[in-house]
Amino acid sequence: ANILRDSSGNVKLADFGTSKRLVVITSQIQPDTGTLGE
Repeated sequence: ANILRDSSGNVKLADFGTSKRLVVITSQIQPDTGTLGE
């Protein structure tokens, strides 16, 4: 969430959903880690 303030001093709370989107993108590009089986 972001706190925005205009020139009159009014405060608004805004959530652009970027945090959730970033988590999804990061989980898609990270390679799987582990060891190879024998």
